[in-house]
Amino acid sequence: MVKLVVAMLVRQAGLGHVLQRNSSDRGEAMDDRPHIVVVEDEAAQRQLLVDYLGRQNFRVSGADGGIALRRLVERELPALVLLDVGLPGEDGFVLARWLRERSGRLGIIMVTAATDTVDRVVGLETGADDYIAKSSEFDLLRARGRLPFFKLVLMPSGPARDQPQVQDGLKLFTRHDEVWVKLDGGTQAYLDKVNQPGCPIESILSNILLLARRRPVVIQSLFPMIGGEEPPEEEIEEYALRLKELKAAGAQIPLVQIYSATRPTPNSECSHLPLKCLSRIAQTVRQKTGLTAEVF
Repeated sequence: MVKLVVAMLVRQAGLGHVLQRNSSDRGEAMDDRPHIVVVEDEAAQRQLLVDYLGRQNFRVSGADGGIALRRLVERELPALVLLDVGLPGEDGFVLARWLRERSGRLGIIMVTAATDTVDRVVGLETGADDYIAKSSEFDLLRARGRLPFFKLVLMPSGPARDQPQVQDGLKLFTRHDEVWVKLDGGTQAYLDKVNQPGCPIESILSNILLLARRRPVVIQSLFPMIGGEEPPEEEIEEYALRLKELKAAGAQIPLVQIYSATRPTPNSECSHLPLKCLSRIAQTVRQKTGLTAEVF
């Protein structure tokens, strides 16, 4: 969840001017991407953020505490520092104050599990630009007005789409945000092959419809090679029919995304489907339903 919050924060207009300005101040020709430093003592969490932000075309360095951060900043002033409060040794408040003394133009976001208001005030008074709890209070971020637009993406699993937590989460969404839902086939037998038995297709479809009548949803569908064989043509027809039925029942589906097994599936016999076959599935969806479909 922190990964999502950070990705939203660093991309937004509220701090975008900081990223652009500080990256241009370096005068380096080698790599002009904005440089972000992630300060987090938990190695797994730190690497998660470093890897993710790197994929968003930022230049990212990780630091496990104050000593490593000071070394990085002495070498090069970054555009933005994501600073965990609960660090061993020098805590985030001390480091935020030091960073702000170094530069009034440096972006500082404090990330922590704490929710105490006093801690938040202290964090902002030490020089941080923003302060986000790891519980990800999206409505608070919007209410502050510092981040006029960011996009939330909700990816509920089939059985969870009608749970109260998901419904509560949707209340925080604006028209800019997206809901992605999974539909990996058109029949129960095929879904059981891909994902193993667990959720009736009727439940999946009804939950998609529940969401999609309220707001647009993006359908994401995994089609793998199973035991060396492509999905049967009749299964693709049934899949397109399910989408057509959802559309006819009032589901708002602006986009259908077709992809293959780029991650492990519950079925060890699944492997990547050729692009030609994926393109054929997307074409069938377009022809049968009139929906926009793409391969990714």
